[in-house]
Amino acid sequence: MISRHKTKLTLLAVLLTATIGIAPALAQTTFNWNGEGADNNRTTCANWGQFIPDYPGNGGATDDIVIINDSYPRPLMVQDTAPLTIASLFIGDGHAIQLDYDITVTTGAYVTGSLQIEGLPDGGETGLTVIRDETPAREIQAQWVLVNSDQKTIITTDVHSSIRTN
Repeated sequence: MISRHKTKLTLLAVLLTATIGIAPALAQTTFNWNGEGADNNRTTCANWGQFIPDYPGNGGATDDIVIINDSYPRPLMVQDTAPLTIASLFIGDGHAIQLDYDITVTTGAYVTGSLQIEGLPDGGETGLTVIRDETPAREIQAQWVLVNSDQKTIITTDVHSSIRTN
């Protein structure tokens, strides 16, 4: 016969194991671009204005939310190291992304997968520019691409970059 003490310890061990297994899936972080680092690189922690030094995709995280909405002082974000997989990407007006590596926006534990692009309410001539100055070609791939239809939004890619849905 199993004692109550052993039963409680067994249940506690099962609960801790389940909690540890779930914790990484619940570790979604929202990153807001501020461009205040020494360069334009995604992997420069100071560009994201976080309270703790971190950047999207660090440590293999794939459920991060990325918001690139502050175009001052750096409107260009360089996707500088390794392919990036994230849950959501919002890009405000007047930004450029240089794709040295691919970006995939896909459904994860939080089921988003959306790339949202915002235009200018006054109908200005800017929007999102995706740059890749050399081969091989790179892309931003998303489950859904949402473009603000109430505003003028211009999306420009060069010959070595693209935006596509899967």
